[in-house]
Amino acid sequence: MHPPPAWIETQTTSRWLAYGSYCWQSRPGRAACVDMLPPATRPGLPMLRTARAVGIRVHMAFRATTVSISVGGKAVAAKLDASRRVLSWQANRAGVLVIDVRGVGGDASYVGRLQL
Repeated sequence: MHPPPAWIETQTTSRWLAYGSYCWQSRPGRAACVDMLPPATRPGLPMLRTARAVGIRVHMAFRATTVSISVGGKAVAAKLDASRRVLSWQANRAGVLVIDVRGVGGDASYVGRLQL
């Protein structure tokens, strides 16, 4: 039992994101809470290579109520289109990407690595 997957894309490429820690309820009475290793210490994170100032979108399979993003340990301003379940921002730094999301099913984090 885990949250729905999420994928990240630019106009030229896309990747599935890895799961970070989460606490997710798939149906009433059935929930799982999982703590993962810190993303910066995890080998094999999905890598997305892009250029600076390129638009990045993350597609989620559920409606998020709150979202926060960091790249390289610094917060990133992003736009959430909850009706389309899409999160978007402009690439402006490289590093480990962490997306923390809260929705009706619980909270989840998705992780990857951005390279400019």
